[in-house]
Amino acid sequence: MKKLKSTEQALGIMVTNRAVHAVLLQEQDGSPVVLRTFTRQRATRVAGQPSAVNTLTDAGAALPDTTDADVTIQFGSGGPSSSDLFLASEFGALDTEADDREGPGPRLQATTFALELGDILAECRDAGYESPTLAFCVGASEVSHMELKVVELARGRRKAEARKAEAAKKEGAADPAAEARRKEPAGPAPTKVSRNDLLDLLREQHTGEIKDECVSFIPMTPSEEGFLRYLAVFPKSTEPVAPTLVEMRAQKTRRLPPVRVLDAEVSLYLGLARLALDAAGALEAETPPNTLVVRAGIEDTQVLFLKGTSLQHFESLRSLTAYDSPETICSRVLLLQDEYGSGEVQHVLLLSEEHEDGLIDSFEMFFPEARVQSLWDLLPPTPSGRLDARQPRGLVAAAAVAMRLLQGRSYDAVFEDVNMLVARLQGRQFRLPVTWDVVAMAVVLFCTVFFFVGRYFSNQHEIQAYRDRLRSIPPELADANVQELQARIDSMQAAYAQHMRALEVMDSLLVGSDLWSRKLDEVVDQAAGVRGIWVSRWEPTGNALDLQGNATSRDRVVSFAERVEGEILSLAFSEIRDWPVYTFRMKVPLRPELPEVTRYLREQAAAAHLARSEAAASPDAPLASATLDEGG
Repeated sequence: MKKLKSTEQALGIMVTNRAVHAVLLQEQDGSPVVLRTFTRQRATRVAGQPSAVNTLTDAGAALPDTTDADVTIQFGSGGPSSSDLFLASEFGALDTEADDREGPGPRLQATTFALELGDILAECRDAGYESPTLAFCVGASEVSHMELKVVELARGRRKAEARKAEAAKKEGAADPAAEARRKEPAGPAPTKVSRNDLLDLLREQHTGEIKDECVSFIPMTPSEEGFLRYLAVFPKSTEPVAPTLVEMRAQKTRRLPPVRVLDAEVSLYLGLARLALDAAGALEAETPPNTLVVRAGIEDTQVLFLKGTSLQHFESLRSLTAYDSPETICSRVLLLQDEYGSGEVQHVLLLSEEHEDGLIDSFEMFFPEARVQSLWDLLPPTPSGRLDARQPRGLVAAAAVAMRLLQGRSYDAVFEDVNMLVARLQGRQFRLPVTWDVVAMAVVLFCTVFFFVGRYFSNQHEIQAYRDRLRSIPPELADANVQELQARIDSMQAAYAQHMRALEVMDSLLVGSDLWSRKLDEVVDQAAGVRGIWVSRWEPTGNALDLQGNATSRDRVVSFAERVEGEILSLAFSEIRDWPVYTFRMKVPLRPELPEVTRYLREQAAAAHLARSEAAASPDAPLASATLDEGG
C-alpha cells in the first residue's frame, strides 16, 4: 500500500451501527501523533434518504433469533438425556455470513452516514487540515467471516471431477485416467494456496453474492491435521461505507478527499496485538506466546486467540455484550479456551465499551500468570500527552486503520493487507474546480488568442518575405528615381503594343497563304484513310472546292464526305469490266486560317505578355520591369 508523506494526515474512521468515530493522525519525528478525535451519533438513513425516526425493523431482521434456539433445557426421561445444555451461538459452527444469504424475506438495505462524515471533514478543514487521506473500518455486524481449510479445496476438486466423469459415463465416453485420479488418495496437504483457489473454496461454502475484489484472506495457524487455514473477510450487502462514498461523490459542493482502504476489526486487533507483543519483547522468546484479545461491545463480543503472531481462532459472540458482567465474559472466554485447546495464555489484551476496569480486574484474577493490558494503551499519544481514557473505545479501531497509511514505522509486517473497498471508489475523486460555463469561456478565449497569435506570425512572415525581395534588388536599381523607373515601364509597354499591332498586320497578310497546300494535304490524307476511292479532278469555286472522283462502293463515298466535311452533289453508277464504279461530285468548304508557324508565334507572344503583366502587378514590379528593360 502506498504510504503518506510526513506532512500528510490520515483520517481513520470507525463506523458502527450507532456512531461514527474518527482519529486524525500525522507522522512527527518518526512516530504517529493523534491530532484530533471525532465522534458523531448516526441517524438512520436508507440509501441516502434521511429519516427523522430511527426504526429498528432492519436491525432486528439482521440479528438471528436466539430466543428459542440459544438455550434449550430438557427435563425427564423422554429425551436423549435428562439435562441438555446447548449454546449454539458460542460453540456452533461459525456462521456469521447467514445475514447475507438469499432468502424469501426482505433484503436489508445499507444505511449511509454522509451527514456525519461531512461534518467531520468540515471540522478538519476548519482546523487547517484541508484534505486528509481517508481509511475506513466497519464493525463485525457488517462483515462476514468464514474459516477455510485447504483440505476442503481438494475435496471440492475431486467432487467436480467425479461429476464430470459421471456425465461422460452416461454419454458412453468415460475417461479412464480421470476415473483413476478420482480414486487416488488425497495425499499430503499443499503448503501454498493461490488466491483463486481460496475464492473457489469460498464460493462453494458461501451461498450469497461475493465480489472477488472485496474479499481478503487472513492466514491462520495450521489445523491439527496439518491443513492450511485462512479466515475469509468480506463485506455484507448492508455495509455502509461504499454507498456513503457514492452519495458524497455525487455531491457537487465539495470534492471528497482520497480514500485508500476499508478494513475489518479482526485484522486491526490482530495488528495491534502484534504491536503489543513486539513492544513487550515477547516475540524474542523461544516458545511462541499465546495471546488472547477480547473486545466487548454493545452489540457483540469478539475473541481472538493468537499463537505467536498468527491467528489461531476467531469467534464473534452476539449474545455476549459489554453490558454483561465481567465474570460472565471471563467464563465464556475460558469455555472457548478449553474448547479450542489453546493452552496457557501469556498475554491478554482487552477493550470494552462498558466497565473496562472491572473487566481488566476479572481477567487478572482468572489469568493470574498472564500480562493483562488494555488496547487503549496502544493508541498513539497527542502532542500534549495521552488520550483521555473516558473517550469512546471505537477510536481504537479508527486509530489502527489510520496507522496503516503512515510510513514512519513499517506497519506492513504488522497489519494484514485487508481491503474490502472496490477499486473504483479508491483514490482521489476527479472533479473540475469550475463550472461548465467557465470552461466554455476559457476555450473561446484560448481559440481567440490562438487565432491572433497565428495571424501575427503570418504577417511577420509576409513582411520578412518583402524585406528579402527588397534586399535582392541591385543597389543601382534601389537607389534609382521612381519616375525614371516608371518611364522605363511605360516605354516597354508602348513597344510591346507596337509589336502586337505589327503582328496583327502580318497575320492579316498571311491568312490563307497556305490554303491550297493544307487542303491538298488534308484531301490526300483522308482519301488514303478511305480505301477504294480516288480523286480525279478538283476545282476551286469561291470559298469551296469542287471535287470529282470515283469509288468502288457507295459507303466509301459517304465515309470520305464525312471526313472532309464535304457535301455530295451527285453520284452515278457504272460498270467497268464487270466491276461497280461510283462516280461522285462533292463540294468541300475552304476556311482561311493562319499558318501553323504564325499561330505558334502568336501563342508565344501572348504567353510573354501575360508574364509581364503578372510581374508588373506583383510587389517586386520595379525589379521585374527594370530587369526586362535592361534585357530589351
